[in-house]
Amino acid sequence: MDALAALLGDEDLSRLSGLTAATFALTRSSGTFPSHVQARLEAVSAAIALQLPLGPAARVRKWWRRPHPELGGRSPLAHLALPWIPGDAHSEQVFRIIRRQDTLQQLTLRPGHPKGP
Repeated sequence: MDALAALLGDEDLSRLSGLTAATFALTRSSGTFPSHVQARLEAVSAAIALQLPLGPAARVRKWWRRPHPELGGRSPLAHLALPWIPGDAHSEQVFRIIRRQDTLQQLTLRPGHPKGP
């Protein structure tokens, strides 16, 4: 959780979790999140784990905050600020983009190929 908070910050994590900033802060300090919040945070953490090898943390943070045409011009943070559960169609729009980026990056980093951007 600390690494995720260091990357995105508590304000963005509260939006992704569906909690107010105050409730998120209280819940985080107690160390126990409701199961639906924990599931969201774990899904976001897994997605970010795919992104971190692709570039520096600042680039990943920027990606989450930048509007994407595939998300109707919303940022992934804004897109996932709406109610969602891991694996639903709404969240899969974001995670599909991340998986595609990871696949493309792995193809460009195959042995014998130049390093990607």
